[in-house]
Amino acid sequence: GFYIMLSTTLLVFAFNNFRTLHEDFRKIKATAKFAERKQTLDKLKELDKGQGVPMDKFILAVLVQLGKLDQANDIEPWIKKFREMDRNSTGIINSQEIEQFSRNEAEVAEDE
Repeated sequence: GFYIMLSTTLLVFAFNNFRTLHEDFRKIKATAKFAERKQTLDKLKELDKGQGVPMDKFILAVLVQLGKLDQANDIEPWIKKFREMDRNSTGIINSQEIEQFSRNEAEVAEDE
């Protein structure tokens, strides 16, 4: 009888400790999620240089923050391509620049 009562008591303590640990883990996870969300919002606010944040820049930043896009692998190569096309460095490309870039890329492909 004594051992049954002792083992039952120990099991009750173990379950209570497990429940407490689970609740602590949930609180820590919620705190980390809040901190991550705040960090994301802070980074998004940094995008505003006084004239607002364009929709495309906002969407890209959110996708990077969510881990859906990788800055170095998914975005930087396209920024490099855009800058190659933007010969006059206006930050805008037109159909002529796109066509010229396309011709240059085709010539490079033929040479390879």
